[in-house]
Amino acid sequence: MPKGTTINAAEYCETLKKLKKKSNTDKRRGMLTRGVSLLHDNARPQTARFIQDLLVSFGWGIVTHPPYSPDLAPSDYHHFNKLKEFLG
Repeated sequence: MPKGTTINAAEYCETLKKLKKKSNTDKRRGMLTRGVSLLHDNARPQTARFIQDLLVSFGWGIVTHPPYSPDLAPSDYHHFNKLKEFLG
């Protein structure tokens, strides 16, 4: 995929189909024997109904992702402490 490509639901769907095809043809002994679990964020392309239906048709598990919150983003802890100190 070229750099700067916008990911919409249709583009994401095609990417998942390519991944599914590759996972079916490139199995190594002992790999993917328990199936596939996919973790993706809650962006619109990933949460589109037909994407969810596609993943179910593949038999892939979907790992739920918590909604974004600064409280859940460990990378932000340092920034908020410094901001609190600055604001006093």
